[in-house]
Amino acid sequence: MLFESGGELLFCAHHMRKHDDSIRKIASDIQDETDKLNESK
Repeated sequence: MLFESGGELLFCAHHMRKHDDSIRKIASDIQDETDKLNESK
């Protein structure tokens, strides 16, 4: 996640879901890779 004010912060899927509403208010870009957790190899 990139902040509108600058900087980057990484969250695990659990914490992203927990804080999703608050994070989306201050993020300029969110890269969600949750789908990669279930990819078969």
